[in-house]
Amino acid sequence: MRSCTEIVDLLSDYLDEGLPPGEQEAFDRHMAACPPCVEFLDSLRATQRATRGLRCDDIPKDVQKSLRAFLERAARRRRR
Repeated sequence: MRSCTEIVDLLSDYLDEGLPPGEQEAFDRHMAACPPCVEFLDSLRATQRATRGLRCDDIPKDVQKSLRAFLERAARRRRR
């Protein structure tokens, strides 16, 4: 069974409906047995809904800078 850390790494692809069939099955098995991961996924979906309507102009410049730095770090980690 996949670890929670591995599942978190798959969340973006899952939400984009881009998991390969084998990964999707492993993801589904884990989620069926892990309430904390289900809660995390639910909170991620809620965050997506809440931020969908935001425009860049709505986000303060310092928050934009912090968010960009965070996303760049996350992208570097995924490439490793």
